[in-house]
Amino acid sequence: MNILIISTEYPPYLFGGGGAFAHALATSLALKGHRVIVVSRGPETRYVTSEGVRILRVKSPEIKPRHFWFQVRAAPIVKRLLDRGLVDVVHANSFSGGIIFQLLKNTVRGKPPPMIVTVHGYPRHYLHISLHSAKLRANMGEIATYLASYPSWDALLAKEVHTANAVVSVARFLAEDIVRDYKADPSKVYHIPNSVDTDYIERSTRLCQYNFGKCDVAAGGRFFYTKGLHLIPLVAKYLTGNGSKTRFCVFGEGPYRVIAEQLARRLGVHSMVEFLGRLPRREALCVMKHSKLLFLPSLYEIMPVTLLEAAALGKPIVALRAPYSIELVESGFNILLASTIREAASLIAHVLAGEDYKKAAVENIRLVSEKYSASRMAESYLNLYRKLQEDR
Repeated sequence: MNILIISTEYPPYLFGGGGAFAHALATSLALKGHRVIVVSRGPETRYVTSEGVRILRVKSPEIKPRHFWFQVRAAPIVKRLLDRGLVDVVHANSFSGGIIFQLLKNTVRGKPPPMIVTVHGYPRHYLHISLHSAKLRANMGEIATYLASYPSWDALLAKEVHTANAVVSVARFLAEDIVRDYKADPSKVYHIPNSVDTDYIERSTRLCQYNFGKCDVAAGGRFFYTKGLHLIPLVAKYLTGNGSKTRFCVFGEGPYRVIAEQLARRLGVHSMVEFLGRLPRREALCVMKHSKLLFLPSLYEIMPVTLLEAAALGKPIVALRAPYSIELVESGFNILLASTIREAASLIAHVLAGEDYKKAAVENIRLVSEKYSASRMAESYLNLYRKLQEDR
């Protein structure tokens, strides 16, 4: 099968879970013998081949919203691929396909191939949370970004939901939101969870060049309000009350990093929290491998890839209680859930004190291998591709 994947992000230009998802899916499909082309942003327009996948980098303006301008530049290229008969299925990451889908429906000779969108983010939730952060006098730059970008994100997702032949949600609670808020046809909304490439994780961490010193607790992601990384100094402060010398290794970049660093200094815990900045994915995996546990302080997520990676590495996981973490616990993951920052500190202290979570960690490894592997995810998507082709 000839599969075209459209994703604003794709390694090595990776800033979030969507790019990691596209990489895991593309390489797994290629390993199964399918011809995969990925169209993604890059510093210049050119073809490259990596891990059996042909990647077409499209240079697009560094103007927000980047998703919109990427699609404007990529749409005619995608159409040419279809006109040449090189594509059986078009599969886009959320916010990467709405304009392209509409163009294909309007201009492709005959009936276009099945079009699928996988939804990883939900602009209405992000807007709500960023507005809530305004009440807390949080970072106004991030709030302004969400307010300015919201109309385009919302419009792109609505276009994708209503032009795609299938809408895939990576979380069950998100599928319900899509049907309710965007009036999507429930019969074309599917749930296929995110996954991780366990072989890639094993290869990346086998010979780690780890140079970050002692690391008790790993945490990472984009330093936005929703990710909650700015709360880590508060957790560290609660731990100092118990005489703890716990060291947090926090990777990632964003507007809230400055806020987190200032808070760490003000609370006197700057020596306990190491801010590592943005790391290549392999180095971030090495940080998690050399830590004793993962802390996920996100206030809102859909299906966090970082959590799945930590589970695959056999690390105990502490997370804030939220729809994403509750759904993962209900799916069988062993995650310690905290309702407050103080409770999170207490759970971290229990794990570091030697509480036996080895059995839970082994169960998480098994669950990732059996239900959340990239190979299994690729097979689920192949079944969907075949169904849509039969329904044409």
